[in-house]
Amino acid sequence: MNIGILTFHHTTNYGATLQAYALSRFIQDQGHDVEFINYQPEKAVKVYNDTLYFRARKREITGNLLKDLKMRWFVKKRMKVGKCVYSDSHSLKKAHFNYDAVFVGSDEVWNINSFRGYDTSYFLDFLSSKTRKISYAASFGSTISLADQKEAITDFISDFDRISVRDSNSLNLIQSECKANAEKVLDPTFLIDFEQIANKPKSKECVLIYGKIPEPLTASVKKVSTKLNLPIVSIGYANGIADANLLGVSPEEWLSCFSKANYIFTSFFHGTIFSILFKKPFTVFSAEQKKAKLTDLLTDLDLNDRIHSSTCKNDIDFSSIDYKLVFERVEEKRLTSKKFLLESLSHGN
Repeated sequence: MNIGILTFHHTTNYGATLQAYALSRFIQDQGHDVEFINYQPEKAVKVYNDTLYFRARKREITGNLLKDLKMRWFVKKRMKVGKCVYSDSHSLKKAHFNYDAVFVGSDEVWNINSFRGYDTSYFLDFLSSKTRKISYAASFGSTISLADQKEAITDFISDFDRISVRDSNSLNLIQSECKANAEKVLDPTFLIDFEQIANKPKSKECVLIYGKIPEPLTASVKKVSTKLNLPIVSIGYANGIADANLLGVSPEEWLSCFSKANYIFTSFFHGTIFSILFKKPFTVFSAEQKKAKLTDLLTDLDLNDRIHSSTCKNDIDFSSIDYKLVFERVEEKRLTSKKFLLESLSHGN
């Protein structure tokens, strides 16, 4: 089949890029042609550019430029993206797409409270009735009520052939407010093996940071570094306590750092996922607005003791993790997630 994907493929966020790659790779491995709909809303592009260049400190701009270039190269090299760029919902509606099915997701594509605002394109309103609409691991993010958009979103959701979401909050919104059936599945990064694309020769053993370290937790990071007698490396963001700040790294180099790290501190959802995938001991620190999705994932895997508030001043448990038990749960959820995708793909044959 000819499959389209609509997600946040043009971002400079490692997790967003890798989840997009993982979904396309899994579908492609089933023998289908896969292409990303090249939707780059002007509002989102402006925010990305402001964050990388205008809000960054001078010493970070060069690293951010390299990061941007390497991310674009990763997408060009490993992901098929439509040649036509659509900068708003109107241009999408004027286009004529020749896909048998379109998947929307993963990521917070349905978060109507994000900086992107309420964008009906991510509910696939621009597609004709001939194209099957499927969501895979879509998320409403921090949205806890559809409010004024409830009626419209309910109508959009009713046009979907199959629906799956990434977290319990999104499942509840689909079931309770849209009165539709949905399944909870794993983020697509759980579905493929990243070992083969991790650029390992350039990474070394370290205590890894992915995200900004809040002041109350700096002592904990230093404590682990001293205990393991290893340097602190911050990746993607500059942290004053780091012995090295690696800003301009490619997704392959980013994966390599996770693969080689001895301990990981992160504030990101996908930073948490890759800590788990590479079976590393880790600590998650998070602000309240991001805590829900992290808690949901870690509770499902019985790892909720690894999450700490960004204002936490208590001692952190640095114990190792019994990944045998964790991956028993992961494998069960992988089977369910792959089953959803395989059934969704076979339905149109």
